[in-house]
Amino acid sequence: MSTVAIIGAGLIGRSWAHVFARAGWLVQVWDPLESQRATAAEQIARSLFELERHGLVKDAAVAASNVSVLGAGRNQLPIATQSVALGGNVRVGREDSLWIGAGKLAESNAQQVRAARQIIEGLGLQVASSDEARAML
Repeated sequence: MSTVAIIGAGLIGRSWAHVFARAGWLVQVWDPLESQRATAAEQIARSLFELERHGLVKDAAVAASNVSVLGAGRNQLPIATQSVALGGNVRVGREDSLWIGAGKLAESNAQQVRAARQIIEGLGLQVASSDEARAML
């Protein structure tokens, strides 16, 4: 599966996310405004399901599951939590944020991955295996 990163989670960015998600791409959306990032995955999924209801899109659930929202900086883990709670994917790493918590620098990417895993499992969900993750990409 190919991946596309979309900068901007406003109307135009979400519209492009629809197009790519429907085409089977893994979509990562980023926006400098926390309020836009926080609602992007939910709004994209909601509109895909609305299009499906009107017969304009098939398999909206599959398309919506191909969307993830990237939170950079101190918002990385809160945005990751919202994304996974809404059925999206999670991406973390020190290339996006140096922080693991308020005022605490992450020691490694692995520390951030462990934190994301705790969030995912805390929501009662499963983390993809290495093979499953590779198949998604």
